[in-house]
Amino acid sequence: MNIQEAFNQLLANRMDYIGEHILSEMEDFQRLNDECSGLFAMLNAAMSEEMKRLWLQYEDKMMLIQGLAESMMYEKGLRDGVELSRILSK
Repeated sequence: MNIQEAFNQLLANRMDYIGEHILSEMEDFQRLNDECSGLFAMLNAAMSEEMKRLWLQYEDKMMLIQGLAESMMYEKGLRDGVELSRILSK
């Protein structure tokens, strides 16, 4: 495993931990997640099978986009933290 692969694995593990242990304990996150689940159920019940298939494809792509954005922001935050540490230690 090269350094980039190891770093990517570290990011994935950290983001998984945050999702499972930190976000899940936040009341706002839980409330919004419950609201989204309810809306999804209502949409799902109202759509034809073809529309459900298209909607799920759309959702999959949006989740991938969001995941990429979160990973990049987390990585940038780590890099910024290292740079800030260097600046402050001068």
